Formats: sequence, structure tokens, C-alpha cells
Amino acid sequence: MNKGTLFVLFFIVLFGGGVAFTALVGDRTESIVPTSGTTAQALIPISLEVEEVTYELHVEPGSSVHDAMAKAQETSDLNFTGRQFAELGFFVEEINGVKQNPRAGKYWIYYINGRKAEVGISVYIVQENDIISWKYEDEE
Repeated sequence: MNKGTLFVLFFIVLFGGGVAFTALVGDRTESIVPTSGTTAQALIPISLEVEEVTYELHVEPGSSVHDAMAKAQETSDLNFTGRQFAELGFFVEEINGVKQNPRAGKYWIYYINGRKAEVGISVYIVQENDIISWKYEDEE
């Protein structure tokens, strides 16, 4: 083989490898690009604390505390139940097997960044880096 033939073979291999690599990378990129025509919004980080356990989450902008808890329930060992009231929203009645106890005056109460919440969990929209803390305590 002469140098000219080797030179041509080299470029054929180089060009062929480039096409194969581009096709491979192109397929991966297409799988993560939104297909609905809308741009993907960045998820926001929050912390959800239940007694001594912390759940680090990333949720969609506009998510409520209820949405965040539902996501934690899907992706971790968190479990909660409650009841939806038409005018008031969703109220948590049990977390991780511990039920509220009206006879003893014990309820699940949540805090937003250390301050007792003044709205229901289906109303409060979480903000970036919020710390949502649940405590089982006397209602005051």
C-alpha cells in the first residue's frame, strides 16, 4: 500500500467514527429535551423535616407543601394521610404511623423556616431552600 491509499483510509475511518459518535451523542441529547414545546423549569431545593428525619427534595416551582410531601411519599419512606376540606384545604392527620390525638390535644403542626404556618399545606407555595418542619405537639 502506498502513502496515498493509507491517507484516504485514515480519513474514511476518521470521518466514519465522527458520524457514529455524533449519532450516538445526538440520540442521548434528544431524550432529555422536552418534547412538548415548552421549556423545562429548574427544580427548586427544599428540606422537609419530620421529627428527627430530614428529606431533601427538589420540586417544581409553584409546588405546595402538600405537593412536596406527596413527592417525598413517592420517593422515600415518608407516609402521611389526611383529609381535604372544601374551604380550608388539606389537613394532615397522620405521619409515619403517628396519628393526631384530639383527646390528648396532640396534632401534627408544621413550620416554615422555623415559624408556625398560618395556612394549610395545600395553600402554601414552597420557596427555594425552604425548611418545612413537622412537629407532633399540643395545639396552642
